[in-house]
Amino acid sequence: MQRIVKFILFIIFILETSSGLYAQKVPEHPKKAYQSAEGKLFWPKDLPVYIRLSASDADSANSFLMKSEQTKKHTNPYYLDTEGINYIRSKWAVDPKSKQTVYPKFEVMWEVYRDGTPPVSQMKINDGNSFKRKRKIYLSQKAEITFSAQDAMSGVAEIYYSIDEKPFQPFENPVKLEQEKEYIIKSYSIDHTGNVEDLNEQKIILDFTTPTSSNTVEGTYFEQILSGKNSIKLTASDESAGVASIYYQLDTLVKKKYYKPVSLDQLEEGDHQIYYYAVDSLGNEEPKQSLSFYIDNTPPIITSDLLGDSFITNGKEYSSGRTRVKLTAIDNKAGVKIIYYSIEGGEYQVYEKPFFLPSKQGEVKISYYAVDQVNNQSYQSAGRDATFTSPYLDLTAPRLSHQFVGDTYQSRDTIFINTDTKVKLQGNDSESGMKNIVYKFNGAVDSIYNQPFTINKAGLHEINMIGYDNVNNSNSHRFFVNVDSEAPEITSIFSVKPYDSEVIDGEKIPILPRQTQIFLAATDDKVGLQSISYAINGQEKQYYNNAISGFGADKIYHIAIEVIDKLGNQSTQSIKFKVK
Repeated sequence: MQRIVKFILFIIFILETSSGLYAQKVPEHPKKAYQSAEGKLFWPKDLPVYIRLSASDADSANSFLMKSEQTKKHTNPYYLDTEGINYIRSKWAVDPKSKQTVYPKFEVMWEVYRDGTPPVSQMKINDGNSFKRKRKIYLSQKAEITFSAQDAMSGVAEIYYSIDEKPFQPFENPVKLEQEKEYIIKSYSIDHTGNVEDLNEQKIILDFTTPTSSNTVEGTYFEQILSGKNSIKLTASDESAGVASIYYQLDTLVKKKYYKPVSLDQLEEGDHQIYYYAVDSLGNEEPKQSLSFYIDNTPPIITSDLLGDSFITNGKEYSSGRTRVKLTAIDNKAGVKIIYYSIEGGEYQVYEKPFFLPSKQGEVKISYYAVDQVNNQSYQSAGRDATFTSPYLDLTAPRLSHQFVGDTYQSRDTIFINTDTKVKLQGNDSESGMKNIVYKFNGAVDSIYNQPFTINKAGLHEINMIGYDNVNNSNSHRFFVNVDSEAPEITSIFSVKPYDSEVIDGEKIPILPRQTQIFLAATDDKVGLQSISYAINGQEKQYYNNAISGFGADKIYHIAIEVIDKLGNQSTQSIKFKVK
């Protein structure tokens, strides 16, 4: 019984498969002779030839089948042996009027062309963006398909095509593909003698869908608070054409192509955003995605206090064995996660509440540090001998910093400024207060800082500063700055070379065709470009995004080009030409 069921299922499978094949079968195209408008006679390779003689071109009744006595085996039927031109010959030409042999003698030949070669066709796709992978063509928009064919002998009679296994039909008008799906296109052509081209098959996929991208923060983070130790990993997927590239932009910095997780160590503390999107292999571009976050690179501030009994004798303060150490930490953004401490170089322990000092005479060293929620870590240590002196000792040096007033640009760890940017030196002391700041420029003589200053000489400069508080605690700070006073270099390129020139108002002007396009570019040695703009014949300035084109005939064009780098350094260029 099981064998019978399997056999029935097998028969059903064969019938279903066969019905699908027959539904796609190429129609029959009979072989036939064909005479062109010029009178050329084309004969199929496999079609037999029978030759008849008639006394009149219209006398079909008085017509006789030619028979061969010597080569009887190879006539009736006879087959043309040579591809292309063949001849039926008579030995000598005879004058139709005199019925005499024509001199000088020559043969009389009747031409007939054997055609055994099918045409060759091709498919053309009118589309915007496409690529081919694994014998499939991917398109990014609706498309029209046309077919063309060539035949060396009798000429192309028709082209047939089928879409998605539907019956073949003659090609007459462009075929439109509009749905986002995979199409199976089959086609072939025939010539006037019935030679049929081998079936062509092409799979075409219309893909309008953009990729989908996402982000992952690598490393420890807290809510939307990250640190410079974190990196952002971007991934994307596309079900059809496949992801070609991912692009990203940090804040207002230059957009970049994504290759590896984006490091955040170059970002200053504060609010930031990363914008990103993916593009598939057809150029379908995902809407821009974004992630907002705060960079917290500041470790917690930790302090220590003594709690408990104390006793002063002979001007010295002492504490008892009940004295405890209190550790307090505060954090600017992410919050304190944990505090660790160590006594006399021992193993670090988690701080939970004030702890007792060990029972020993002399100085006791306590080391401790705090960690915030994004793993910023602060280390501090204090030596304790239960002695506090009055007045209060100010042992803290000023906090020094610098600031730029004007245009700046940062590339990794290098700050670029222009000659108008002012350098401002700053110091802060929360205890005895600031006294003054002394600075040294490129190793020169010390100068007392009074007000912000500019640097007129281009290149890299070193600035060393020392700040003093009112009890002469000092702190030093060194930084480098690169002065960029050079404007970008402009490059303008014509898509075609001038084919002539013309002297107008004493000036030799190149002559270009209407299809000319102008490409603009610029380079800057240090900080990069801010913008490229141009104005045509004194019209309103435009920002350059694509090639300049669309020129009218018989007009003179004057294009003023302006390039500005990220520090405001500016260069200009002017080009003049005539379009014919």
